[in-house]
Amino acid sequence: MRALQAARLPDSVSHELLLASVPGPVLRSFRDRLLGPLADYDERHDAELLPTLRSFLACDGSWSACAQRLYVHVNTVRYRIGRIEVLTGRDLSALPDRVDFFLALRAREEGSGASPKAGRSRAPRGRRARRCA
Repeated sequence: MRALQAARLPDSVSHELLLASVPGPVLRSFRDRLLGPLADYDERHDAELLPTLRSFLACDGSWSACAQRLYVHVNTVRYRIGRIEVLTGRDLSALPDRVDFFLALRAREEGSGASPKAGRSRAPRGRRARRCA
C-alpha cells in the first residue's frame, strides 16, 4: 500500500504526463480535429470561440463567471458555447467532452505546433482579465 501511495503523482501534473506520453502526430491530430473548426471559424469571423472555451472551462462551466471574466453578457457566452457545440458536434455539459476540450487546449498551449494567432485572446482595453473564483 505504501509503495502505491508513494508512486501516486500530484493531481496537478497528471494531465501533463498524459499529454507528454502521447506521440506528437497523434496529439496534433486529436488537437486539430477538435479545435481546428473553432480556430478556422475564429479566423473567418473574429468570433473569440477559443478564448471563450478556455474561459468557460476555467470557470468550471459557469455561464455567469465566464461572462464576467470575458467582460461580455451571459447570452454572448451561451451563444458562443452553442456555436462551439455545433461546430464540433460535442456537448459541453458532458464531462467526457469537457475533458477532451481541456486536453486539446493544453496540447495547443504546450506548443504542439499551434499557430500563434489562432486562439489568441484580445484583452479588454483598460481592464485586466478577471479570474474565476
